[in-house]
Amino acid sequence: MPLMDTNWENFAPLKVRMFFWIARHGNTRTRALLHRHGCLPSPCCPFCNEDEDQLHLFSRCARLTPLFSAVGAPAAAMADDLEGVCVALAGPLHAHAPLVRNSLVLLLLWIIWKSRNRMVFDNVRMRTRCMVAMLVDHCELWIHRLPRHASRHSVDVWLLQLRENAL
Repeated sequence: MPLMDTNWENFAPLKVRMFFWIARHGNTRTRALLHRHGCLPSPCCPFCNEDEDQLHLFSRCARLTPLFSAVGAPAAAMADDLEGVCVALAGPLHAHAPLVRNSLVLLLLWIIWKSRNRMVFDNVRMRTRCMVAMLVDHCELWIHRLPRHASRHSVDVWLLQLRENAL
């Protein structure tokens, strides 16, 4: 099953794993999905005039281009499906152990989702710098979930690079 390792072999909180499980099965509550079910009058993305389907939400929305550049994964904007997005996000993380790489991919998708929800529910448009700061904050919390046998060093190096790219 595609993305099963990414979904379950990580140190992300359970709610993030469940969020990704829902996304893997194409059931993310995007505006396009809610519009199709008659819950919303429009399928448009809250950031642009495109329909907000899952691929648009996690990859194609223009607001994500600076974030993808900041994390070194500009190819994520070209992906054709969620698996392609995950592969593109994991690309710059190839030196990390799979447990860490999968966790960081989920972290990136989680921050994209949370920033989208800030716009939808609070009408707050998060800039790239704020999204990177949120990535760092969440990673610093999640790192305490890292199993004792795993090396924390690679995560610390990634955080340092992320902070430098955000400046």
